[in-house]
Amino acid sequence: MKKLDREFYNRDTSIVAKELLGKVIVHEINGQRTSAKIVESEAYMGITDKASHSYGGRRTSRVEVMYGSPGFSYVFIIYGMYYCFNTVTREEGENEKFNIISSKRVGIDSSEEAKDYVLRFYIEGNEYVSVK
Repeated sequence: MKKLDREFYNRDTSIVAKELLGKVIVHEINGQRTSAKIVESEAYMGITDKASHSYGGRRTSRVEVMYGSPGFSYVFIIYGMYYCFNTVTREEGENEKFNIISSKRVGIDSSEEAKDYVLRFYIEGNEYVSVK
């Protein structure tokens, strides 16, 4: 299994979101290794995207990592029950093997026109995708 370098993330956000599909997140702590395949992703376009945590240049301790280098990530809880894993990105690239479905992002109905951006991506037919 090849570890992704920071340059992987230093590309266009929507391309990185698509290419993260099928990748495996591995975390090891105290000798215990846990891993999970990424089967769904969404792209948020930073300060110009009304659904983004950093919309309008908003800076809080929770999202400060978004202003840092590509490839860093953070986990947050939404609606008091779902853990979300965010990764910082930037510039441009290409796609992978399986069929990728594009759709509107979910759970952001109050984000005006940003709720209609087709920036959610997932692997077609994967049973672990949250909403199809």
